[in-house]
Amino acid sequence: MKVDVGRFPPQYIFLIIGTIFGLAFLYSNPLFNKPDEVRHFWRAYQVSEGVFIPIKQGGALGGIIPDSVINIPNIYGANKTLNQPLRYFKQQSKTPLVKNKRSFVDFSNTALYSPVVYMASSLGIFIGKAINAPPVSLAYLGSLFNLIAWLVLCYFAIKTTPIGKYFLLAIALSPISIQQATSMSADTLTAGFSFILIALICRSLYENKITKQHLYLILGTAALLALCKQPYFILSLLCLIIPHKNFMTKKPKQPFLWKTFIISTTFITAALWALAISYYFTPTRTDVAITPYKQILLSLTNPMIFFNALYTTYATTGLSLMSDFVSTLGIGKLIKLPLWFSILVYLTFFIGFILNLEQDQSHKKMGGLYYL
Repeated sequence: MKVDVGRFPPQYIFLIIGTIFGLAFLYSNPLFNKPDEVRHFWRAYQVSEGVFIPIKQGGALGGIIPDSVINIPNIYGANKTLNQPLRYFKQQSKTPLVKNKRSFVDFSNTALYSPVVYMASSLGIFIGKAINAPPVSLAYLGSLFNLIAWLVLCYFAIKTTPIGKYFLLAIALSPISIQQATSMSADTLTAGFSFILIALICRSLYENKITKQHLYLILGTAALLALCKQPYFILSLLCLIIPHKNFMTKKPKQPFLWKTFIISTTFITAALWALAISYYFTPTRTDVAITPYKQILLSLTNPMIFFNALYTTYATTGLSLMSDFVSTLGIGKLIKLPLWFSILVYLTFFIGFILNLEQDQSHKKMGGLYYL
């Protein structure tokens, strides 16, 4: 079956479905009931005030923000019982934002995130503060702006990539993806920039003359992604698969220099932020001695231990993890969709992949390795 991509552009399909279900998730899914969302909210509020580096007090790491923001209640309460969002919103809208009464609050697990991941949510919060919106409105504005940013990034990613459009569409519209997009999680912009970077690299595979503007766009996206979550700098290595003949230059060394420049700049960007926050690192567990440095060192010096840990993890919990990835929503598996739904989602991924095999026939000359 041949799908007319020109008549039904995947990016428009995504934008329509993503907007509808994104707003539906935003309304129906519990506020502060996505993983670590309340702490993301506190960090986003801190960033909205222009404070990019957290405050360290003893063994705690966080910031000094208004008490009315700290004390904003959970929409589902302590027992996570489903409630009425509209009724809750009307009730909590009566609680004003009091900016001058402040306290220190600990949000160690989100305090070290770069302000880049909170660009969208902190902008929504900043606008809300400008119109004296109550704390509950600030939370919804932060989530709404994150959703908008995710929609824009995924739209342009699907539009930009010459291959894998339907596969990317299916992944972007998975339930867990939409859930994260409607929260203030750092995953939202991380996923969005990852999609954009991959799309730009894929386009570079088929461009006969890659311009400097395109290369700088790859560099900027890779650097922003590295600031979102430092380990993601590794995606910049994808530029190595771009054929040298596609560069708009007659100098044989120019493509190699561009690739080296992109990878090294991305790595330095990630390293600089890691260095800037190294003093503020606070272990989330004090009962055991766990540090990222020792974990990395152990993995490099004893790679078999690392691979054995990976194998053991997926051998024992692989099926559960695959199911949770697409069918578990909320904190503590508040909403656990049935197994048949998980199968349906993965079947959708597979159909998206098959549709792309049909649409990408003209790109066979690049070979299957590039496609994968």
